[in-house]
Amino acid sequence: MSEERKVNSEELVKTLIDFTRCSPVVIESVTEVKMNKKKKFELDENGEYVYGEDGNPVSMVEENPYLGATCRKFTNGIINFDYENAVNRQQVREGTEPEFKAKERKWGKHITRAVIEHKDKYYVQIRENKTYGHEYSLNGEPIAYSLLKPFITPKKKVVVEESHQGVEDEIKVRDVKLDGSVKAITIDKVKYIVE
Repeated sequence: MSEERKVNSEELVKTLIDFTRCSPVVIESVTEVKMNKKKKFELDENGEYVYGEDGNPVSMVEENPYLGATCRKFTNGIINFDYENAVNRQQVREGTEPEFKAKERKWGKHITRAVIEHKDKYYVQIRENKTYGHEYSLNGEPIAYSLLKPFITPKKKVVVEESHQGVEDEIKVRDVKLDGSVKAITIDKVKYIVE
């Protein structure tokens, strides 16, 4: 059982800066679902997006009655990891010579391996293992994802190309903004609940 501590955003950032060990983490967040206001995409009988001959998703104009819907989810992974080493270890596991060199960040600067600062905002960098427990709601009431999906712009169809990491099982790295969407972080058997 985890110990629970209530913290504000500044205390959470300080805690993450002070915690420098590579460690498992679970992040609980609530974010608004990014949807179109007046564009609805066609879905097939399997709930998948329908694409036209031009490769674009088929859509129509329709007012979105679900604007403001939110998603509560959990993300587990690792913080304070060495990205370059993680990719090189994956290359070895896949039977190739470890030769990956990480590039400089395109935005933000690392305060620690886990904490990034950008334009006076803070982010936690996580090696994502799994995201689960997606719960959707609108005005506090649960709502099915299938109702929201037609109003969410699908990702473009792209030809799958080899990872820039040179691995089949890519190392997924996410930067999670500590801006009010993060409701709790569990690290080292302590659950920090953001008030």
